[in-house]
Amino acid sequence: MAYDYKKAFSVEGKKCIVTGGAQGLSRGMAEGLLENGAEVVLMDLQAEKLSQVVEEYRAMGYKAHGGIGRFVQKV
Repeated sequence: MAYDYKKAFSVEGKKCIVTGGAQGLSRGMAEGLLENGAEVVLMDLQAEKLSQVVEEYRAMGYKAHGGIGRFVQKV
């Protein structure tokens, strides 16, 4: 029996958080997760850009959500 790596590393049905998700590598990571069946919360400080990205993904039928602000705050 061969090891089913696709099943072992599947994100289908998972919920993920991607920080800095409005642009760059983080946006690419979010898109990859969405394309593979995950529900994704994108976090970013750029409210307008984040809103546009989330709406774009929702229009494509993905379960995408936006969170404006920092995921963690230094104390």
